[in-house]
Amino acid sequence: LSRHFYVDTKRPTVRIGSARRVRGTTRLQLALSQSSQLRIWYGRPTWRDGSFVDVERRVGTSRVSVPFRADVVRVVAWDAARNKSRADVARVRG
Repeated sequence: LSRHFYVDTKRPTVRIGSARRVRGTTRLQLALSQSSQLRIWYGRPTWRDGSFVDVERRVGTSRVSVPFRADVVRVVAWDAARNKSRADVARVRG
């Protein structure tokens, strides 16, 4: 007997559509090619004073609201097979 199986080797893609400050929070609009675990770094452009948060989102367009004020955000995604996306970076407006 033989069985076919699928090995996921395709990395997810994440794109930041917008990053805005609204009443003390930072709102991101993201586009994901696969359901993924996201790590969102935030801080100043030097990355020395910031931190990060982890969230999980499904494929498609989603919004993330995080309780911090940042100048710059960077987002990286990992899928269930632990394939890592390239980072997307955006300046926060507002």
